[in-house]
Amino acid sequence: MIRLLSHLRPNDWTERTMTRVYLIRPGATSYDRENRITGTLDLPLCEEGVRQIGRLKTELTDVHMAALYHSPSLAALRTAESLGPVLRLRPKCESDLRNVDMGLWQGLTWAELRERHPKVWKQRAEDPRAVEAPMGESFDEAYRRIDRFLESLLKRYRDESVGIIASDPVAQIISARLRGDTKIRLTDSGMVGTMETLDVESDSPWRRSSAPDSSPKTRI
Repeated sequence: MIRLLSHLRPNDWTERTMTRVYLIRPGATSYDRENRITGTLDLPLCEEGVRQIGRLKTELTDVHMAALYHSPSLAALRTAESLGPVLRLRPKCESDLRNVDMGLWQGLTWAELRERHPKVWKQRAEDPRAVEAPMGESFDEAYRRIDRFLESLLKRYRDESVGIIASDPVAQIISARLRGDTKIRLTDSGMVGTMETLDVESDSPWRRSSAPDSSPKTRI
């Protein structure tokens, strides 16, 4: 569990409001098993993904949430449909949670991308906001819409818990933003079908670090 309240004095706690975010990665698809770039491609859950969702349902049995949002992807939808009844919620589809469009890279394995475009691969690790796939979406654009969604979410659900179902790298961006990381490094973590819990102050300074990035874009 990740908490962002360690800097507060004990007497400050009663004066602060907090939102608890349950960040859920959808269950695995065949592309996840093959370590391929999914982007915005719609893929069903594989057998392993279905088992992962079963484990998440058990974890969430005694959890209360005010709302459950999910990305438009098929894997996220199926995950939300499975978890909604456990949480007694009707999941809400949110377009700003859609995965980053990886354009012509979609379908490649990550190893193929690294081999064909080593400079882009290095840039992606060091500063993903400067990377844009051919015929795809820039990470800078993705950051903007994700920040827009998070700002609205934290205002609406003060002192409440809320669930977000999103795939990496969007989930990685959300996690880093809510933890206040100013430099985000994307990794092929294989965290599909997992849940991360983040406690965020409603007046957290996370939003201040989201100024537009002026770095030149790395394109192919």
